[in-house]
Amino acid sequence: QVLFLRPIINELRTRGYDVLTTIRDSTETIPLADKYGLKHIAIGYHGGQSSVGKTFALVYRAAKLMRFVRHEAISLAVSQGSYSQALTAWWLHIPMITLQDYEGHPANHILCRVAKKILVPNVFCKANLYDYGASEDKVESYGGMKENVYLAEFKPEPSFLEKTGIPSDRIVITEKID
Repeated sequence: QVLFLRPIINELRTRGYDVLTTIRDSTETIPLADKYGLKHIAIGYHGGQSSVGKTFALVYRAAKLMRFVRHEAISLAVSQGSYSQALTAWWLHIPMITLQDYEGHPANHILCRVAKKILVPNVFCKANLYDYGASEDKVESYGGMKENVYLAEFKPEPSFLEKTGIPSDRIVITEKID
């Protein structure tokens, strides 16, 4: 979630807030944070495809986060759906705000019970989170999608199609291939 949180972190810093950024070592997270000059500390890893591996990695990261931040003066935890951060915030009594855009994850009950506020895109059906323990007063919506946030500074290259040999009358679709 580097691309999504980077502009938010930058805005908070511009407004004079101290921001401590931790990231999980998963796919392109660390290289993206490095590429965009996002000062961070890597804690934890992706648990793989199995539920057991994911659960172990989540609890492991939460314990590491707790040890790392327990002596810091953290006044608010903010994340894009970090379950390990939610557990850490709960254990350390740190208020938490989470941004969420996936209603189907089985661990959402952690976020929905711990977070003081859950921010979702306005096209998101808030009621989907109520089944996980969120209350109506916790869930607030914002205009757009997370892509609106991380693409806000995007400046298209006018000559891209010509440089790449793509006919200008064609639709271009990109896809991440693992």
